[in-house]
Amino acid sequence: MLTADSFWRQRAAVHPHSASKQLAGVCRGAHRGRSLQRIQASQVEQQDGPLVRLAVSTATAALRLLQGREKLDAEAAGPPQPRPRSVQALMRCIQQDFERGYIITGVIGDEGYSPDCLFGDPTVSFTGLAKWKRNLKLLIPFLEQPSLDLKSLERLPRQRRSDPLLLRSVWRLETYLRFPWRPLISVLGVTVYTIDQQELQVTQHIETWDISGVEAIGQIFRPSTRSQVPFLRPTGSKPP
Repeated sequence: MLTADSFWRQRAAVHPHSASKQLAGVCRGAHRGRSLQRIQASQVEQQDGPLVRLAVSTATAALRLLQGREKLDAEAAGPPQPRPRSVQALMRCIQQDFERGYIITGVIGDEGYSPDCLFGDPTVSFTGLAKWKRNLKLLIPFLEQPSLDLKSLERLPRQRRSDPLLLRSVWRLETYLRFPWRPLISVLGVTVYTIDQQELQVTQHIETWDISGVEAIGQIFRPSTRSQVPFLRPTGSKPP
């Protein structure tokens, strides 16, 4: 299995914007109706260096101290559910996670993920489903009018029988942050899921964005207006 250390080492020597170009090509291919090119989780490229990771880890640690570890652990726990019995059932679980807005709510189907699942994106990488939920819960109070739109979810073809089983989703996340200047975060993302074929659980959850980690952090400091993005709002909600 790819470890967090090797994940960052493999990504460190690559041009900062290569992952953005790769994702843009993936999305263009999808719109043209062609089969999307495979993205191996072990080949995800680092877009930024240690300063970005230091900023993320420092902010996470500070938020954890403010909110309390015990509260976050309790919120992350959920009732056990039966594991999926097929790849199709696992894909339905992931689809339901998107319907619940799991990236912006922290509500995720535990049955579809290994407890030791590796999570990675252009700014941070760590191991553990419980830790992923705790870290996400830290950010949720700062989100305003968040939306998560699933564009596609598919099983990637394997060229060899020894190749890992991979799923891929394409999605867009948009949210304002509860700061005085009300910054807008807008990301087009691709997630590659590596599947344990015996357990039928996700063992790696690797995100690539259309912007670098530096650009994503830069959005936090950029003032925005309410009219910039037509957010997807829950039924019955009022515009800002």
